[in-house]
Amino acid sequence: RQAEACFQVSAQLAKATVVEEHRCGYLTAEVDKLDSATRSFDDSDDGKGTTFEALTDYWMQCSSLAQTLVTVYQELRQTGSSSVLFNGCLLVHLSTAVTEEPPIPSSYQALLLTCDEEQLQSELPIDCAAAVRRVVHAADPRRSLADLVVTLGLPLQQVVNIAKHLIYWKKAIMVHKISRQRTKVALASTAPLTWDGPDAEAFRVAFPRLPPLPEVLHMFSAGRLLKDVEEDYFRLEAAEFDKVVNWLLVRGFLEQLPAFYHYIPEDSWFDPDDPAPDPQGALTPAELTGMQKVLQANGYADDLQFAKWLVNACKTKHLDVQTLENLARERSKPERFVRRCSFLVKYECDAGPEQSV
Repeated sequence: RQAEACFQVSAQLAKATVVEEHRCGYLTAEVDKLDSATRSFDDSDDGKGTTFEALTDYWMQCSSLAQTLVTVYQELRQTGSSSVLFNGCLLVHLSTAVTEEPPIPSSYQALLLTCDEEQLQSELPIDCAAAVRRVVHAADPRRSLADLVVTLGLPLQQVVNIAKHLIYWKKAIMVHKISRQRTKVALASTAPLTWDGPDAEAFRVAFPRLPPLPEVLHMFSAGRLLKDVEEDYFRLEAAEFDKVVNWLLVRGFLEQLPAFYHYIPEDSWFDPDDPAPDPQGALTPAELTGMQKVLQANGYADDLQFAKWLVNACKTKHLDVQTLENLARERSKPERFVRRCSFLVKYECDAGPEQSV
């Protein structure tokens, strides 16, 4: 992985060098300067017995190419990315992150910055589009990309492209939209549990009033709602709590638990353990129409499907009202539901489906 990153940076620098060489002979001029500086350094009295670092310092005084290379190396080592003006006119962006096509963000996902907004705004190139700065300023894990489209008045595709650009440069990550009332988090397998180390020290510097990092991670380890974690363990302002959650998410110490929704199709009212209802006992269209009138007239339209199952069970198994009430209770239905079922069964058995409402 590191070899791929080095090859990528070298290839980008080589492209910039070739462009400037064709344009103004930049590489040839810089090589001549370095060669002349080396001979001058060797011939001088100060150059006898000196180290390579001294020669490098002498090169930087004579060559803009040497200055650019040293600056790129230092920035890549410190931040993993670098933006330099090659030969004072060609803007080059470099990164140690191996180029991979980032996944296309979804409109329901949110953009979480991995660094301070002011720092990122200062690092953006001078020719940066205004839309990029607006998206960076409005980025919030509590607002999805679709929300940013409405807030900023930008096309969704443009917001997605800016998000992909920030993700590529490791300045942001995509997360599911965070809500205290709906978001559950759990401890990631990569979370550090040691009391010392760079992560624990960084957390102590960022949040000096909070307990050590392992204790804070333990508070999030139960897979609970953020609202419950905040109420039970934290006595912080809302903005401060959001910073803690964002800090842990950016470093991958927390994982958002997905929300699952159980879809119940219409036929699920029928008991899977029961045999298939007798076709001879199925409800006729006229019976369904009459039942629907009764349901709507009495405000029971939401229980129509369950009523269909009850009447089918009554006809196919010859069950009485009391048995059906017990069956409804076994299904954890409230008493209101049981009373409705009793009414429907009695109506079908006593009055008949063709009686007008």
